[in-house]
Amino acid sequence: MKCASDTLEHLTFSDKISSVSKSCYYHICQHCCTRPYLDTKTASTIATSIVHSKLDYCNSLYHNLPKSQITRL
Repeated sequence: MKCASDTLEHLTFSDKISSVSKSCYYHICQHCCTRPYLDTKTASTIATSIVHSKLDYCNSLYHNLPKSQITRL
């Protein structure tokens, strides 16, 4: 039986990071449908808000992750 600390050592959040990235991409693509009706500043604010909301949710879990994982975000 593995010890909990052994399991935590191998925890990389790779699946979670992939999920966040896919979700951001999906919502940005959906935003493209409304983009022609918005000025540049408004469109930029909405896109930034989408990404920030995805990254801010449980962002403390990303603390001390390897740089290779963080750059994927």
